[in-house]
Amino acid sequence: MTQKGRIDGRSVNAVASAAPEQGAEPVELAAALRVEPAHAPDRTSVARRRTRRATKNIDAASSALLDGYDDYRFGRNVGALTIKKERAALAAMIVAAGGATRLTPASLRRFAEASGFKTSSHNLYHKNAARFSAWLVKAGHVEADPFEDAPPPPAGRPNPNPCTRAERDLLLATVAEPVRSWLLLAAYAGLRAMEIAAVEREHLVASDDGYRLLVPRGKGRKPADVPAHPLVVELLQAAAPGRLWQVSAEQVSGQTNYAMSVAGIEGGPHRLRATFATEVYRAHRDLLVAQKACRHASVQSTMHYVRADESEVRGAIDGL
Repeated sequence: MTQKGRIDGRSVNAVASAAPEQGAEPVELAAALRVEPAHAPDRTSVARRRTRRATKNIDAASSALLDGYDDYRFGRNVGALTIKKERAALAAMIVAAGGATRLTPASLRRFAEASGFKTSSHNLYHKNAARFSAWLVKAGHVEADPFEDAPPPPAGRPNPNPCTRAERDLLLATVAEPVRSWLLLAAYAGLRAMEIAAVEREHLVASDDGYRLLVPRGKGRKPADVPAHPLVVELLQAAAPGRLWQVSAEQVSGQTNYAMSVAGIEGGPHRLRATFATEVYRAHRDLLVAQKACRHASVQSTMHYVRADESEVRGAIDGL
């Protein structure tokens, strides 16, 4: 691949559409989609460098406060990719408010209305702003927290968007390594991008009920483990000792997004995590089982991932 969006001189759309007509073998299409991993830089420098563009229009005082908030979030073991997204959103809100210390629920509401946010997006931005505002008080930068008694707007109803089994199988049959393995870990272990980037051969361990996959630093850097699917066992047993890939969570997310778009499938690895949750639920019809498999803190989070199939809805109604 010599330039963005082109493979061997052809557009990615041309490659994707031509492959079925020319009867290309999976390995040929996989070779066309190959993306070489790069070494993962320091997580703090990644967050700083990649968010600089998002904060270039804010005043120096607000930028310094965001730097301090970044350090605080890193100290609480928040991932670099999450910090990047939070900082970009905070920067936009701060610019609209006229400064970091002028960010209030009222200024956020005006920003949300001007941006055409749905209620669910307004909810996420409110929670982000409320965390930042609480830190400003804790760090002694301001005396009062305007968000303290301001509840966020409703989060909205869950709208899960898992890949179908056919989409999952297409990706695993056509995408090249290492991206194929990343997609497999999302689809059959429910791993997030940051967890995929940190997988080591030693995370596969034998137990009384079969192999299990350790997740030493999951969301919030909380340790966990899940039963390992045979495909996951096969992948890790064939790997060399140590960390499987020297990549960052951003690289995992970006490269899987690109490979999926070439295959004509929107989204990224988190859609396959939703597929994992949906398939676990369909197998057991128990949200608590799906919650444990996905390592969610609450069953409400699991409901954001699980989607009922229309044929299942029809069958349930016909069986009344």
